Amino acid sequence: MILKNELFKLFSKKILWILIIILLLINVLSLIFTGSDLGDENYGIPDSAYSRMQSDLSNIAVQERLSFVEEKIYEQEVYSALSSAKNFSEDLLFSVFPILQEDRAQKYISYYSAGAATAPYTGDSDTEQRFLANILDQMNIVYGYNDYLDEIQKQADHMSASAVFGNTNTFGRRNIEKTAAVYANVKKQELPFCITENIVFALNAPLMDICSVLVTLYAALVLICDERENGTFSLFRTLKKGRAKLMLVKIIALFIFCTGSAVLFITSDLIVGGARFGFCDLNIPIQSVQGFIECIFDISLWQYLLIYLAAKSFSYFIISMITFFAGTVAKNNIAVYTVVGGIIVIEWILYFFIDSLSVLAPLKYINIVSLTQTNDILGSYRNINIFEQALSLEAISIALALTLIACLVCATVIIFSRQKNTAYSTFGLSTVLSRIKPFDRRISVSLFYHEAYKIFFTNKGALVLVIMVILCRTMYANFYIEHDETDGYFRQYVSEHGGKITAEISEFVTTESLRFEQLSQESEIASEIALRPRNGFEVFRERYTYAKENSAEIVYDTGYNLLFSIKTILRQLIFMLIFMCIISAPSFACDSKTTMLINSTPKGRKQDILVRILIYGITTTAMFVISHMPILIKILQHYGTDGINSGVKSINALQNFSLDITVLEYMILQYAVLLTATFIAMTIMLWISHRMKSVNACMILLLAIFVVPCAMTLMLM
Repeated sequence: MILKNELFKLFSKKILWILIIILLLINVLSLIFTGSDLGDENYGIPDSAYSRMQSDLSNIAVQERLSFVEEKIYEQEVYSALSSAKNFSEDLLFSVFPILQEDRAQKYISYYSAGAATAPYTGDSDTEQRFLANILDQMNIVYGYNDYLDEIQKQADHMSASAVFGNTNTFGRRNIEKTAAVYANVKKQELPFCITENIVFALNAPLMDICSVLVTLYAALVLICDERENGTFSLFRTLKKGRAKLMLVKIIALFIFCTGSAVLFITSDLIVGGARFGFCDLNIPIQSVQGFIECIFDISLWQYLLIYLAAKSFSYFIISMITFFAGTVAKNNIAVYTVVGGIIVIEWILYFFIDSLSVLAPLKYINIVSLTQTNDILGSYRNINIFEQALSLEAISIALALTLIACLVCATVIIFSRQKNTAYSTFGLSTVLSRIKPFDRRISVSLFYHEAYKIFFTNKGALVLVIMVILCRTMYANFYIEHDETDGYFRQYVSEHGGKITAEISEFVTTESLRFEQLSQESEIASEIALRPRNGFEVFRERYTYAKENSAEIVYDTGYNLLFSIKTILRQLIFMLIFMCIISAPSFACDSKTTMLINSTPKGRKQDILVRILIYGITTTAMFVISHMPILIKILQHYGTDGINSGVKSINALQNFSLDITVLEYMILQYAVLLTATFIAMTIMLWISHRMKSVNACMILLLAIFVVPCAMTLMLM
């Protein structure tokens, strides 16, 4: 009954549901848009290629799949030869392309002559060949699993033998012997091949851990801090089951919530991955999954997913239990935020900045952040050097998890049972500052500090900003920009012959055009290599023609086209508007019941509103910078700033722009307009908040007005 009551208390929090929905939406949108036109982990290969290949392979026997893909590659070689054959005379055709004389190729020649699709998976012959080559590489890894195990054993035996005359009491020797012994017990088997892009994509989702941890941290705050803050613990302690049993029930409720959060986010990632790349057979061995060939467990994919889910649940539970313990001991919410945030930041720094071969490596792996890296722990075998002992990472992680859970649960229950009913103190900024000598008594409670405290601490605005920074850092860290060969040659041409049109440039374009035309007519196979820059030159010549006709300059504009594209702008606006809606909704709506009292004070009308608008204006500016500057810096770092002082009409995407300004001036103008529009949106949000009586209803309305239309527009583009 107590557990049911605690769960009801937790799930009756509307703000928690809104947080879950928003973070789930952010997580799903990040997965949907990852790689859609930027290459990302697929290197320009469309999602449909994987789903179509998955469908084709599902209709083919496992033992025939390798032959099927090899035949597809041969088919592409024939099509590639046919597409190049038009540049050669009939006398030289078969000497240059002997493949066209083979009996095996005749049916594909007939298909080509009949106008059949030559790139059914990707729609582009070059991309098709790259896609099939990737599939074949994955197949060779999977089908060579037994040879892989034999090779590991041979390498281990060789290294062990070479270490006979060395120090036998070192970590290196122990690591070799233990690794060899572990892989010697791994069962050899003939692995089936499946397209597992959806699994790899889902299990490596960049925002899943962050969103899940944020949700579970907030749930921990709801279960412990809210009741301490409103003083209900004093009443609960007088009840028969108001001490140890109550805290144990709260901990169980928290664990159930952590498990539910893990299920929710993992399931959503798997669904998005399946929708993009197709669903694979869950009964295949885990070693058949791309990137898991080193896994030592004899389990199927669905069994691994269950273990993965359990490991994620426990890792989230440990982090939320740290919050639970801090909430039990601390005297105010600020102390809880500071302690928990400090621990997570320190652990994150230790994990990501300590090298695995460093003497400090134990701090990297005996770490709560390391516990969330489930694939690193379960996906391969690794020994950690602790006092020259080779200890398994799996064993260390399990021991660390059990130890932390036992210590945190016991400490929380004991302290809660024995502590006195101390009241939860409030955090007064002016009081703290008045104790610092330089400020002395000059600091007093002002309207600005009062409203700032209410916005950033009472209404959790500071937490929203922290979440925004973390998500922004993670999203843009995974913003991959594809290295395109054509674009590389185009950049080289611009660097050597870009700028204003001159007679020398015109002569170069004419000469280079003739050179490529002559090369395409030659019979030497070596000319194929010489023709590789031709696509980049075609882009350069197109820019030259436009620049000559419009008195513009030749500029390397790939980065500017990406930066100024509607898709890039919409993505950044959606990200910013989501958090603006969250932070703006409580601005006036939370005072709906005290509006008359506030208005009756000397500064309760015009001045109070102006102060709030000022604070939100500063906050909105910070949110604008957080959401826009990282992508600006990343694009400019990758593509450079050449041509930034050229006319804006030199940029391909801005050819129809009416004002005669430079690229830099256009960039300043664009961000000025966006910032102005952001302030207008902020004003509308604050006005809606002033008219609403419910914070939750206000937040939903703001998201519907500002975020939904932008998201729908982006999806339709």
